Amino acid sequence: MRVQRGRCIAILVLFALFIDCAEGQNGDSTKPPPQGNIEALRTAPEGIWPTVRRLILPREISLVYDLRTFISVQKPLAQRSLEGDLRRLDAIYIHAVYLAEGDPYLALLALSFATLPYHTFPARIPLLDIGIIVPVSTESHVSFERRMANLPGLLLPDSPRALDRDKLPHFFGSAWLQCVTRNPALVEMAGEMLELGEEVFKLEGSRDERDIKVNALGAAFGIALQRHEDVLPSDIFKRND
Repeated sequence: MRVQRGRCIAILVLFALFIDCAEGQNGDSTKPPPQGNIEALRTAPEGIWPTVRRLILPREISLVYDLRTFISVQKPLAQRSLEGDLRRLDAIYIHAVYLAEGDPYLALLALSFATLPYHTFPARIPLLDIGIIVPVSTESHVSFERRMANLPGLLLPDSPRALDRDKLPHFFGSAWLQCVTRNPALVEMAGEMLELGEEVFKLEGSRDERDIKVNALGAAFGIALQRHEDVLPSDIFKRND
């Protein structure tokens, strides 16, 4: 009985990946709405893949895909500015809460994965010193590049020219962990462990103080949500300019 159940789960996972890949390929030939706004996204025909996906996948995973789609149809951030990128950050968060039917904790969890700025990344297995390529997204390369162009990345006054898009999962992930654990010390420790893991597997080099800073900002956002403050992500970043 357990073997049959395991096979069924495996088949569902493989089918979900097939759907995601098919959706990505179809999406390459579909132009986004003219202004990339929320209303245009709501009224645009979805097709069969998102509908089937929502039927077979857990809500948390399906929400990640829906958020990726939302980000992809936004107007590209060609002229970057701190104010403009923070407005985009707020818009993505607000839409995530909308899709999560008002549940900010679920929205934060989905955003932690929907904002990952990697298609694949190289890593090395410790001790064996073997290089591997880790897949992060099943998006087509065109869909991935479109999402990257629309992600906010100018988040701090000292954001580099290469942008801080990699800080988005740190921020939302730390905020989610704070909301779930209600333990700032545990969130801080988790951030340090993540940095250690990145160093061990040579994902992004040595410990990044700016990652630690953004982890703390995420925890502060989580605490503000726990206190039921009327707060947006940009409020937290602006307080810590």
